[in-house]
Amino acid sequence: MTRRPFLLAINRLFVFFIHLVCLTGASFLNPSLYKSYRHHEFHGLNALSDKYFENDLVSVNIDQSIRLYVVRPDATITPLCTHADDNPTDLYVDPRSKDGIDIDDDSVIKYYGEGWYSQRVVPSLGGGPGYGAEADDVWSVEEQIMEELSADLVEIPTLDLGIAHGEKARGGAI
Repeated sequence: MTRRPFLLAINRLFVFFIHLVCLTGASFLNPSLYKSYRHHEFHGLNALSDKYFENDLVSVNIDQSIRLYVVRPDATITPLCTHADDNPTDLYVDPRSKDGIDIDDDSVIKYYGEGWYSQRVVPSLGGGPGYGAEADDVWSVEEQIMEELSADLVEIPTLDLGIAHGEKARGGAI
C-alpha cells in the first residue's frame, strides 16, 4: 500500500518526460526540421528572411499605397483590415486582397511588433471551430501600435460586414 503513491509519482514523471520529448523533440533533436519549415528555400519563394517571424506586423509599399501586413508561417505576407462594428484593435485578413504575397526584406518599410493571433468564430447556428463552424483569423494589437500606424499613415481598410460579424453579434457593447 505504501508503494502505490511512489509508483504513481514515477508514472507521472515518466508521462511528463515523454510529453516533453514529443513536444520539443522534433526541433531539439533534429534542428533541420525547424529550419526547413522556416526558411524560404524550402518553399521556393522570394519570401522574407529569418529576421521576421510568424505574426509579425509590417508595413509594405505595394501598388503605391503603404498597407499593414502580417507575416504568415511560410514567410509570405497577408494584408490586414478592421471590421466596422468590432474592436478597433482587432485586425483581420482582408478578403478583398491577394493572400500569401511573397516579398523580400527590402520591401518592408517598418516593423511594428507582433500581433496576438487568435480565431474568432463567425456567428452561425452551429458550435465553435471544433464543430465545423467557420472562424476568422484575428490579430489583436495594443492601442499604441494603432496610434503609431495612424501617425505613419499606414492604410488599414475598414470593412462593414454588418451586425452578424462583430461585437454586437456576440452580445458585446461597442
